[in-house]
Amino acid sequence: MFEDDDIFGDAVNVAARLEGLAEPGGICVSGRVRGDASGKLDLPFEDMGPQKLKNIARPLRVFRVRADRPGEPASVSLPFPALPLPDKPLLAVLPFQNMSSDRQ
Repeated sequence: MFEDDDIFGDAVNVAARLEGLAEPGGICVSGRVRGDASGKLDLPFEDMGPQKLKNIARPLRVFRVRADRPGEPASVSLPFPALPLPDKPLLAVLPFQNMSSDRQ
């Protein structure tokens, strides 16, 4: 669902929960994403089995993209060039809407 500049729904919740399951620098994907990537991206996947995710009605089969070497982040070859990282930290401040009853 789209409302103003926000996106809501199961896909957003699943993505947030998968991010929480991933190791620092790691990648976790759902079974559907793994299936969609099959034959298109040469990635080594490790089956983490069905996982119960907060606010998701049924367990979801989760796969971890395996790193080339243990203890290192997974490396993924993208079909497009990666954008360069800035040489200094950046901070984005987004506007928010007070949704509480306290309007101060």
